[in-house]
Amino acid sequence: MSQIVSDESGEIIEQPFASETYEKLPEPEAITPASEEIKKWRARIEVARKIREEKLKDLNVLIDLYEGRQWHNDANMPVLKDRTTVNLIFANIKKELPNLYFKNPTPIVNPRRGEFELNAFAMQELLKYYTKFNLGTKLKRHVRLCILDAKFAFGCLKVLYTPRFSVNPNKDQPVLAGIDEFNEPIFAFDEAGRVLSEPDEILTSELYYIERASPRDILIDSECKNFIERAKWVGHEIVKPLEYLKKSGLYKNTNTLTRNIELSDLFKKTLNKTTTEIQASKELVGEDMQLVRFVEIYNFENDELLVLPDNTNYFIREEKIYMTPFSFLKFNESPDNFYPIPDARIEKPLQQEINIGRSMMITHARRSTRKYYYSEETFRGLDEEIEKAKDPEDMVFFKIADYNFPPMPLSLATQDPSVFQNLYQSRIDYNEVVGSTEMSRGDVERRKTKGEA
Repeated sequence: MSQIVSDESGEIIEQPFASETYEKLPEPEAITPASEEIKKWRARIEVARKIREEKLKDLNVLIDLYEGRQWHNDANMPVLKDRTTVNLIFANIKKELPNLYFKNPTPIVNPRRGEFELNAFAMQELLKYYTKFNLGTKLKRHVRLCILDAKFAFGCLKVLYTPRFSVNPNKDQPVLAGIDEFNEPIFAFDEAGRVLSEPDEILTSELYYIERASPRDILIDSECKNFIERAKWVGHEIVKPLEYLKKSGLYKNTNTLTRNIELSDLFKKTLNKTTTEIQASKELVGEDMQLVRFVEIYNFENDELLVLPDNTNYFIREEKIYMTPFSFLKFNESPDNFYPIPDARIEKPLQQEINIGRSMMITHARRSTRKYYYSEETFRGLDEEIEKAKDPEDMVFFKIADYNFPPMPLSLATQDPSVFQNLYQSRIDYNEVVGSTEMSRGDVERRKTKGEA
């Protein structure tokens, strides 16, 4: 497997992932062969990755169109010296984003049973307050980026909750429920009548936030057609430093965990970085940075979260979940296909057609500059008069040696009028395809006649 990147000259080359060039280290003796459960999830993840690679194979090209790199080595593009870019895709997205997202979403909490209506309402108001005053512009940035993702693939937001704990100074002490009338302590008991003990850690703070998840990192159940509610599972690829995983209390069995990816691999995966930029990233990070890629598997069949690194035969985290943390945004559904039709893919042919038409006009402008020819007899012995003839000022007089051989202008090259007509039609077609009206583009709407009205 290789990744397509470009070198300094812009030529497309292929390079293998750095992690694929490593020799496979022997597994530690403590690691047992993969269980049937692990094999099942390995197969599911592999299939989901192949589907994602196929569906998002033109994602880098579509983002290049948005960023202005629109002259790819495409068989449909003619070879032109002048390569002019009229970036209508960027202009259209910049115009649409404020219309699609002008305020933060409002949280809604629905009670599962009638007696919980007041609790649900209280939690809903709390989330509204928290979203407005704690997330604020941070949420707006993530949502805008999610909408931008949906123009090239699909958008994804992930709701996260992070509790923070500290060591309990009253660890293993009886839980105090109150004080009686004799000023004696009252201890708390469980259902079996045993005295409850203080836990090892206590909750000190809670962090609730929403962040954008890249479509490049999302794995979808291969059996899911259109609606995420029908998916049996969803995966999220995450890369973390090995040191973080070993120190964090969220993960287990990390003693034998080793790195399985390099930072340069991430550069190749996301953007068409040049070899110089990839080498710079290696020098910046060095060999000390050990990264681990793992998949958070949200198994909706059993309501559980499983975390599986790429190079282990065991889960490093297993816990129960109660709902999916993901929300997806798709603009153009495709029947029996979770991956939607990107807007930019539909706009690409017309964008290229407009660039070609404008480039042909620029090329013609270079060819139509005024040129003159003359005979050797025209300026014989009067070389200084040639410089006078080049003077751009009006009413300049210069001598010629022979009136029978005056300097003659070359006839101007005429450009086919269809080039201008096609360019104008291409602009109309583009606006039709993207659904852009005169009002949305800021143009003055043409007044209609009585018959048209």
